[in-house]
This record gives sequence, structure tokens and C-alpha cells, in this order.
Amino acid sequence: MTLQSLVHLLKQRGQLTESEVRHFMRQLAEGVQYTHGQGVVHRDLKLGNMLLAEDLRLKIADFGLATRLTSEVTKK
Repeated sequence: MTLQSLVHLLKQRGQLTESEVRHFMRQLAEGVQYTHGQGVVHRDLKLGNMLLAEDLRLKIADFGLATRLTSEVTKK
């Protein structure tokens, strides 16, 4: 599976269509909702950490700064 970041795609194309942005943001929201449901907060979401598979499915990458969601985190 070949992956490229959204940064790379934007450098190639210059911009995305409104439809593409909606497509990727929907997938991002679903991915964030899933990780939060698993008790994980990413803490470093940026275009470089959003990878696209060949079928244009978005993958969230680089969980190096991620933390477990605890009652202490939710109080802040």
C-alpha cells in the first residue's frame, strides 16, 4: 500500500476541490471520533500526519504525542 500525505498532494495539485475537502474531513472526523472512543487523543493533527491510500482513504499517522484519555485530561 502506497501512502502520501495531504501536504504532498497539495504540493502536487495546488488546491483541492470542495468535494475532496468534504470527503477528507468526513474521514478525519470519523477517525478522530474512533480514536477518542478508544480513549486516545492524538495531539498532533496536521496535514503531514494525514496520509492517503491509493483509494483516497485517509489514514491518521504519527501517534508519537498521543495520550490516553483519562479523567485528569478531561478536567483540563
